[in-house]
Amino acid sequence: MLAKIAAGALSIGAGLSLGREGPSIQIGASAGIGISRWLGLDEEQEIYFLTAGASAGLAAAFNAPLAGAIFALEELHKKITPEILVVIVGSSFSGMLVTRWTFGSTPLFHFAAFQPLSLNNYFVLIRLGIVCGLMGVLFNSSLIRSLDLFARIHGKLNQYKIIIPVLFAIIIGFSLPEILGGGESLVNSLGKNEYTLSFLVLLLITKFLFTMLSYGSGASGGIFLPLLAIGALAGSVYAQLVFPIAHISSGYLSDFILFAMAGIFASIVKAPVTGSLLLIEMTGAFSQLYNVAIVSMLSYLVAYMLGSYPIYEQLLNRKMGYKAVRRDSPVIIWSGVKAEWGGLKVERK
Repeated sequence: MLAKIAAGALSIGAGLSLGREGPSIQIGASAGIGISRWLGLDEEQEIYFLTAGASAGLAAAFNAPLAGAIFALEELHKKITPEILVVIVGSSFSGMLVTRWTFGSTPLFHFAAFQPLSLNNYFVLIRLGIVCGLMGVLFNSSLIRSLDLFARIHGKLNQYKIIIPVLFAIIIGFSLPEILGGGESLVNSLGKNEYTLSFLVLLLITKFLFTMLSYGSGASGGIFLPLLAIGALAGSVYAQLVFPIAHISSGYLSDFILFAMAGIFASIVKAPVTGSLLLIEMTGAFSQLYNVAIVSMLSYLVAYMLGSYPIYEQLLNRKMGYKAVRRDSPVIIWSGVKAEWGGLKVERK
């Protein structure tokens, strides 16, 4: 836990395009396991403590207790029982309370007032969901290729590969400082509509590439915030391209930034419910839940139809030394033993 705290602070503090939610979830899970073993609990109870710690970590990182609870159910536990529901909800809200006592209760992202979208403009919303789905597929494939590229570095050079993104961060700090870090300040600035279309495209491309470089190097950090920043940039670019054609007021810019962030999250993580609740809690836009859900489900379906696996399952299989061979089987093959695992069948490389 101490090593993860130090490594996460150094990586994110150095300006790498990484988020704090990855280390927060891992620190919370480690705390849960440590406490369960200190109490001498059995293996089943240890799993409850692990899930509770992870959900509390996400809730604390983003001040979003509902998203923390749903994330634990969608991504970790995979099933709902009265016991796990009580554990997850209690731990998520505990994590949220500690965060609010320390940093206040203000949402992470600050946008102008959101406006209700006219039914005549829903075709624009549907197209945005498709675009987000395609971008999610591109993000997942690019991230795995980045990891493959860095995996080719062997020997003594392997322990120094993190220097590569740090050097790029130094260069970027002088030329394009907006893309440094996870992207919280960048997202907040987009709602003010201060950037031209060409500069937004530049920010989108460089933020995307720098995120691939930062995460592929193995630096300690998550991809939640960077992917949300990429989604916000994509939403801004989409708005500037489509609004004049569809005769939509620029006052809807904040709405489409929100929709794009939720859609990108759903297509990459394959957790549309978590993505919808997470963005609603992070922006305070509870009136936009219906529209956010539409974009999230459309982008999720597009990614699914194109055969894109959830990024965390791909990373887990990679860590364990397996590769996905089918997506329609509910089991995996693990050293000859079948086990339920996220809807994927995998085998040793």
